[in-house]
Parts: sequence; structure tokens; C-alpha cells
Amino acid sequence: MALARMQEFRQTRVFWYQPTWRLSSWVSWPHYSALAQTYYGVELARLARSSGDAQIAEAADQVMRSLLVPVADGGVLATVCGHPAFEEAPVQPVSLILNGWLSVLASTAQYAELKGVAEWRDVVAASLDASNGYCRGMTSTLWR
Repeated sequence: MALARMQEFRQTRVFWYQPTWRLSSWVSWPHYSALAQTYYGVELARLARSSGDAQIAEAADQVMRSLLVPVADGGVLATVCGHPAFEEAPVQPVSLILNGWLSVLASTAQYAELKGVAEWRDVVAASLDASNGYCRGMTSTLWR
């Protein structure tokens, strides 16, 4: 059912949020969320592992690859402190909701573990470096 609701986008699969759903007061265009994508990616990877279905495994990979589409191209990948960061809803300038970003990283780490893919572990590590720099910058700004 989830896969039937997704659409191909830049050689990935995404679940599009529509502005008519009024889930957000600040995003008024169709978009996808890194948070939802990683949740779907993990669950599809679990289903593929338990069923042995190669098509579901490929779909999980396509869903996760959507994280690597830059915000400038309609995706959710931002760059902060020279490292990858992930948007719940892609906007310019980058908004980076910390709770969502860290939840994306937790799910991505689960995905890396399920699939045994070192590249996704590297993405998580690099993004954690970005969050450390981002948070240090926020903290120093707040306390001045």
C-alpha cells in the first residue's frame, strides 16, 4: 500500500505531502519529508528481509536514496558545516528541525544495520558532525 502511494522522483521513490492536507503552516507546495522517507525505508527493509522479496529490497533502497536529493533540486539534503543534514520539509533557507533531523539519523542508522551498508553509516557519521557544528553555533548565538 505504501509503495502504491509513492511516486518516482529523480530515480528514487517518494511519498509526497500535499499542501491541501494543511499539515504545515509554512510549506505550501508538494514536498516530501526526510523523516517519513526514513521511516518507510526502514520498514520496507524489514519487510524485504523477512520476505526475501528482492523488489521490496530495491524499493527500500530507492526510498532511502531520496535522502540524497539536494534541497535545491526539490529534495531534502542540505549542507551544514560542510556535512549532510536532512530537512523534514525542504525550504530555503534551510530550516533544520533538530528533533526531525536526529530522528532521520536514528532511522538511517537502523537502515544501515538492516542492510549492512557501510555508506549509510558514513552518512550518519557525517551528519552527526554537522549537527554538532550546527548546535555549537546555535548555542553560542543563544548565549551571547
